[in-house]
Amino acid sequence: MDKSLELLNVNSAGVENTFDDKTDNEVYDEAVKIKDLTSRIEYLKSYVNKSDKKCLSKSTYYLISLVKVNEPELAFIYLFKIIRASIIFIDNYLLYADLAIEQKSWLHAKAVLEAAIMLCPAIDEQSLTKIRSLLSQVQEKILNNEEDSSLNRFRDIEAVLPNVYWVLEQLYYKSEIKLATYYPFKLLNLFPNDYEIHKAVFKGLSLIDYPMIYEVYIGFLNKNTEVCENYKNLYLGLIYYNLSRFEQSIQFLSKVPENDKHIVDAYIYLSLIYLLKEDVEKASKILEKLKTSLEPIYLAISFIHFAILGIKVALPELQNHNEISYEINKIVFKLLKLDKEKYAISLINKMKKIDIDSSLPNLIPVLVETFIKEKKINIAKELLQECNHLEKHRLNSWIYRIEGNDDLANRELIEYRSKCLFSKPRNKSIQFQLMNIDLPEKILEHEDEILNAVEAAYSQIKMIKEEIQLESGINKNTCFEASCQDCCKKTFPRVSFVEYLYMRKWLDKQDEKFRNKIYEESNKLIKSYEEQYKTAPKFIIGKDVFFKGSYPRDYTFTCPFLQEDKCTIYPAQPFTCRTYGYSLFGSANGVAFKGCNYFFEQMLSATALSPIRKVINMNSHMNFVSELDKKLINKHILASIPVWFAHSHEEIMEIVKDLD
Repeated sequence: MDKSLELLNVNSAGVENTFDDKTDNEVYDEAVKIKDLTSRIEYLKSYVNKSDKKCLSKSTYYLISLVKVNEPELAFIYLFKIIRASIIFIDNYLLYADLAIEQKSWLHAKAVLEAAIMLCPAIDEQSLTKIRSLLSQVQEKILNNEEDSSLNRFRDIEAVLPNVYWVLEQLYYKSEIKLATYYPFKLLNLFPNDYEIHKAVFKGLSLIDYPMIYEVYIGFLNKNTEVCENYKNLYLGLIYYNLSRFEQSIQFLSKVPENDKHIVDAYIYLSLIYLLKEDVEKASKILEKLKTSLEPIYLAISFIHFAILGIKVALPELQNHNEISYEINKIVFKLLKLDKEKYAISLINKMKKIDIDSSLPNLIPVLVETFIKEKKINIAKELLQECNHLEKHRLNSWIYRIEGNDDLANRELIEYRSKCLFSKPRNKSIQFQLMNIDLPEKILEHEDEILNAVEAAYSQIKMIKEEIQLESGINKNTCFEASCQDCCKKTFPRVSFVEYLYMRKWLDKQDEKFRNKIYEESNKLIKSYEEQYKTAPKFIIGKDVFFKGSYPRDYTFTCPFLQEDKCTIYPAQPFTCRTYGYSLFGSANGVAFKGCNYFFEQMLSATALSPIRKVINMNSHMNFVSELDKKLINKHILASIPVWFAHSHEEIMEIVKDLD
């Protein structure tokens, strides 16, 4: 095995455990039989805490009911785990709010209830009534300055607080862009004069950063008469800043009165605009009006300002130094988009001269990542020459891969992984960003067009995989290096009709001996299934991608196309095989499916700079093939590979026709 993989201490793909885990009901049923309460709680914790492939909802609810009195902090954590697995399920937010109210954590209750009312559909009148009632009670407590445990005992649960921005962030990372742009305006209509709501919405929409969405936001602010003038001017100014329409931004930000308590936000962005416009004098005058703040964007601007003036700032490493580094990175990125590369490089060099590394040790590696992504490799190389950060090895590896020097890339990756101590379990803090496959807008009618669309989707998958390999340092020959074919021998990949058809078209072009072997091997697997389970394996109608209740939990097979430990249908592989190890199903935090340990550990160990990891969104492909199936046969059908290839194509078409 390659040294870069050995360093991750992965001993198997982990597929053998896929079907060994107890189901949610089994864990719950076993727990209720345990008479000793402490033992029962510890038993539940042992399963709920280790479950990274799925959320044991029933067992977790039960555990929450047992610990919420004596260990409310843990109850909040477990509720957050459930909410994260099912972001738009309102009842979980209400449970969280109820617990917060019981613990007199008013600010946290308010934040969660705002998220709940944003997500709650209008037809769910019962939930809406409850949310409004609880929100009214909580707001009264806050207005009356009643003692609030959010500010002391439960201050640390901010990290597991499902507030409005967190929800919008999760929707963004799940690639649910339509929802991430619908909910904010629904919420703004409900609370047009709530500053914190405006702040969360602006921050959420800034993640998406679509000009069209900003135009909708501008229209909302201009047309909604309930929004107070100060908020309107502030957020119009911030939106125009994001759009790089600086004169309009200055116009609106300058209208925010100096006695307004949110004038700080206006000053921050005004000073930033003048820095971008290279008007240091005006930026300085505005910064002088600001009181010292720990806000990352304020500190980012301050560091840039000190660098321009040549003032060394003797600050120790700041607690939020990584956030500040990313704020500076956003400013540099904006300069690149404004075609001000020379100015950006000048600012970076000035920051290096004031020894910014001592306060912001991650800044240079963060900037290098941006230059690599923007294909400005020479600048990235120059910045790395004097960089002593551990991430230097990972970034050098990335550059060498781009340049096609795999040997040097691997040497740098080995150096990085041998020195970098990643704490486990790392997946608790990792945020997966789901990458969608772009589907054709044109409605496809003919079989040839549909198969061409499948091929185009597979080409996209290849490009996304290459991007992930580069960014996460994933060995493209992982399976070979690990001498592992477990995904071909111990899993149960599902294949849609259109994927089967693509495979069949490829198979029909191969020699007769090979075709007959696939047919024979598939039939052997079907016969073995029938002998073991006393029934024939099924074709499944619909989008039940996990085949819930349709196949035995322990059903696996060695793929008939795996011969002499090699995939013989590699050019026509179905989606699951193409993306195994690079994709996640159904949840942005990966609780539903994590695939192969060899790939998963490489992703987790990719970098210590950022928790974000790109993965392919399996749902986007399932939606795609579902629509194509319906075009071809008026229904969406799934089956395992041997089920499809144990029959002739004519027999398949007859079977498909009779399925309801």
